[in-house]
Amino acid sequence: MTPVLANLFQNAALLLAMMAVFDLVTGKKEVQGLWRRQLLAGVILG
Repeated sequence: MTPVLANLFQNAALLLAMMAVFDLVTGKKEVQGLWRRQLLAGVILG
């Protein structure tokens, strides 16, 4: 596998993982404790 193709797969996997974490953290529409979920998502994704 060429390095360019390997990097493309790695970037795609990283984006999918970030989407999954964001979706899990922000999935519920509860206003109370929203800042905690946003903080958690920022720490995990950052």
